[in-house]
Amino acid sequence: MGAMQLAMEAWAEWVATKVDPIMKRVFFVTMSPTHMWSREWEPGTEGNCYQQKTPINTEAYWGSGSDLPTMRMVDTILS
Repeated sequence: MGAMQLAMEAWAEWVATKVDPIMKRVFFVTMSPTHMWSREWEPGTEGNCYQQKTPINTEAYWGSGSDLPTMRMVDTILS
């Protein structure tokens, strides 16, 4: 976790100093939240993500199998 935090901080600093936000956008993609059971994002349903066509729009959704300490660290750095 410490090594990833150091790497993320270095990356974020590079982006902040080298990328002009008026000219470019930076998209960061890391581990995706798990999405195994539809009841996790749509209470009262049963099933999985098979044939789902819309994204999970719940901003606070991180999934039940996600590594929350890592995701919180990334969120803190990107904030």
